[in-house]
Amino acid sequence: MVNHRVASFGHLATLGQAVEAGTSLALIESLELDRLQAELIRLRVEWDRGRKDLARAKTLGLNFVPGNELAALEDEVAEKANEMKAAKLKLGSVGLSDSQIDSLQEQGQIVERVPVLSPLAGRVVHVHAEPGAAIELTEHLCEIADSSEVWVRGLVPEAHSSRLRIGQK
Repeated sequence: MVNHRVASFGHLATLGQAVEAGTSLALIESLELDRLQAELIRLRVEWDRGRKDLARAKTLGLNFVPGNELAALEDEVAEKANEMKAAKLKLGSVGLSDSQIDSLQEQGQIVERVPVLSPLAGRVVHVHAEPGAAIELTEHLCEIADSSEVWVRGLVPEAHSSRLRIGQK
């Protein structure tokens, strides 16, 4: 089963579609994704500002900046760095790659859609949602069955059972 990671999505794989591992099954489009990206950009701006303030305070030295203010600035910069790490982990959990997160952080390049990739090769055997629908985090979009080995269970009348053999094709 393939679980979605945020609240809404765009295109969706079709029933019976053959997929390889890594094939895009759906494109996530959501306000939550936008909010998470805006949060990282905001944290980066605050962290940059804090680093500049800290560098300026260190340049001035203890004669002009009390030690407790310097320590507070150091704590603030460290706190923003930790918040940025947490924001990056959240973005990774909704499907952004490390390079997309880096581009977002460095250049403010927003990712509008994130693909949900098939974890294995096979066929789409069930689609649980409609494109454009909002679904809960616990729901899944579709099921992929590994078609490299298929088992068949069937009922055969006893009169025809003599025609069946193990490994028969």
